[in-house]
Amino acid sequence: MPNCSVELLDVYALLVLVRGTATTSKDVHDAWSVWQNNVNPGHRSLVPFEVLTPEVQALDDKYRDVIHLVSQKMRVK
Repeated sequence: MPNCSVELLDVYALLVLVRGTATTSKDVHDAWSVWQNNVNPGHRSLVPFEVLTPEVQALDDKYRDVIHLVSQKMRVK
């Protein structure tokens, strides 16, 4: 994963455990926002998910899909 850190992976792992296959792209964005706020609080995408363009929202889909896959393999939710 480009531009990824252990801390970001930690928040995504939390989504696996807490939300499992119910994780949405909005959840992914919210988790990323918590991390990004510590890394770059001025990032242009640090806005509510609903404010993002559909193209930017879609960037979270691949992470949602991986979280679903990991959750299924772990049989979480």
